Amino acid sequence: MIFVCNEEELKTIIVDIRKYQTLEDYLSTEGFTNVLPCPSVDTVDDAIRIYNREKLRSLCGFGFIAIQVKLV
Repeated sequence: MIFVCNEEELKTIIVDIRKYQTLEDYLSTEGFTNVLPCPSVDTVDDAIRIYNREKLRSLCGFGFIAIQVKLV
C-alpha cells in the first residue's frame, strides 16, 4: 500500500487486518486515543454520534476495520 501526501510517497505492507462489529468493540480493543485522536471526540457517545457505521455493517457484516501497516 502506498500513501501519498504532497508528492511524498510512503511505501508500506499490510501486517494485519482486524474487523469489528461495533464502534465499542473497535475502541476497546484498539484504544480510544489511537483510533480517534481528534480532541473534539472524547467520549464513546461522541464517537458513536460522529462515526456510526450502521450502513457499512449492514452491507459488509462489519462496521470498522483496523489495518496495521509497516513502512518498507
